[in-house]
Amino acid sequence: MNEVAVREPFEGNEVAVERVNNVTFDGLKNSNNVMFCTLPMNTPEEKMHVFHVAQNPDYKVEDIVNTKIELTDVYAEVATLENGDNVPRIILVDKEGKSYACASFGMLHSLEKLFGIFGAPHYETPLKVTVKKVKTKNGSTFTLDIVK
Repeated sequence: MNEVAVREPFEGNEVAVERVNNVTFDGLKNSNNVMFCTLPMNTPEEKMHVFHVAQNPDYKVEDIVNTKIELTDVYAEVATLENGDNVPRIILVDKEGKSYACASFGMLHSLEKLFGIFGAPHYETPLKVTVKKVKTKNGSTFTLDIVK
């Protein structure tokens, strides 16, 4: 299984990095100080790319519903809504480095299943996925489907 960089809660200006084999998103469900990232962050250029992905994603997931992308990486963090609720903010990254953002528990659950079956990213051979928007009792949510 691939190893993943998981950022633990922030303490001052330092971020602890832990290498894990079994990916869990528990921190994204329960905290507002956790970041999950599978993009490499070894060089200044890679760190700038991660910052760009996190700060200025290229697209909204809403804009690519029913569109196939070739997934290689994932960035996730907790976002706090205006009403104070915490939601997972997830950014999918394709093989071209384009990023697609959403705030969705459905997407979080899809990624948990995806990682459980295929292992955690980084995927050298991209996974072909399609973003789906499904109705829920409270509106709608995003999920992923595998494309052959």
